[in-house]
Amino acid sequence: VIHGTFFETLDEALIKAEDEIIALQSLASLLDLPEFDLAERDEEKMEIIEHLSEKMIGATREAIGDLVSFCTREIRSRGDSLWMAGDEGSSAKIFVGGTLVAITDGSSGKQKRTAIETGDIVGLRSMILDDKHNATLMCESECVFYSLDTD
Repeated sequence: VIHGTFFETLDEALIKAEDEIIALQSLASLLDLPEFDLAERDEEKMEIIEHLSEKMIGATREAIGDLVSFCTREIRSRGDSLWMAGDEGSSAKIFVGGTLVAITDGSSGKQKRTAIETGDIVGLRSMILDDKHNATLMCESECVFYSLDTD
């Protein structure tokens, strides 16, 4: 289960996401390196693989590592929104660190704010189903992500 969406198998969801990403990205974008030490990048990826392995029951570390290898590291500033509720989904993001909240309309008309935890994947349902996002995601501090994009 990823953000309330059930998949028959994790492999099916990962295969679909990988196929879409590979079809839409160029080799140059897949090889884009961030501006920091590669040893730090490897350590950060190992930490995110560890977090995901605890959350994605049944997924092997190898499969999770393959998923992370297709991602681009991204940093967003405090006050940035990743997307607004109702926006079309063209990416999924693995949350690495910072303070990120999902904002939805509550039943009493007040906004409901939910903290996103390290290792959570946001936007996957919208990306795979080519659907709209259910929540606005807002960075309350500098945030780091690994991003899977279909653009």
